[in-house]
Amino acid sequence: MKLDPRLSLAGGPVADPVKKSESKPVDGGQVRSKAEDSASSLGEDRVTLSSSASDVQRLTAKLNDVPEVRTGKVQALQQKVRTGAYTVDREKLADALVSEQPRLNVKA
Repeated sequence: MKLDPRLSLAGGPVADPVKKSESKPVDGGQVRSKAEDSASSLGEDRVTLSSSASDVQRLTAKLNDVPEVRTGKVQALQQKVRTGAYTVDREKLADALVSEQPRLNVKA
């Protein structure tokens, strides 16, 4: 009986180790590795990520660092309410309630 070295003991496939390859510049300033050259000549699949993908990852990481609640603004508003300095513009409140009515499906 011959064992396949790519199979784990549990019977699932084991990932092939990543091989480091040399890179060489190609036309247009791009860099291609020998592995890419051989892969494209063998008809294998390749993945190329644009700079947009790294921009999305960077912006997502920044967004995750932004707190959901702006505590400074909340504390300032709480202080105004406690001291009685907070006043409500009744016209703005009425306009906001009327504009939200269709979205909330509330019948007047």
